[in-house]
Amino acid sequence: MKVLVTGGAGFIGSHLTDALVERGHEVIILDDLSTGRMQNIQRLLDTKRVHFVEGSVQDESLVLEVTRDVDRVFHLAASVGVRRVVERPLESLINNISGTEIVLRAAHHHDVGKVIVFSSSEVYGKAGDRPLAEDDDSVIGASS
Repeated sequence: MKVLVTGGAGFIGSHLTDALVERGHEVIILDDLSTGRMQNIQRLLDTKRVHFVEGSVQDESLVLEVTRDVDRVFHLAASVGVRRVVERPLESLINNISGTEIVLRAAHHHDVGKVIVFSSSEVYGKAGDRPLAEDDDSVIGASS
């Protein structure tokens, strides 16, 4: 199977790519390296099964190109980190929402079998009770 991992040079994306390669899949990594690092994927680039494309999920023509022949998309590209999001809230929202929309539109255009959209614990917001369950209510407010 040939897959696209957006945000594949990040911590989770690079480990996901490791697992996909171990299972025999060919992987295209799309990452703008804003928070991802080449050192996370360097060892993977030595294999014939991993191809790196430096670019943003905001680049609609590039996303259309890299989704052309894939069977599945793992979408991890996002603005991450509390400091970054707090300092650049509008940029973060646009990147996360618009980037996801562009990836989904491209996958639909090329009839990609499945798109798996990743998230993080940050979506739960402020919550006093731990651990959280998937069906818990979101609580918005300052963290404490």
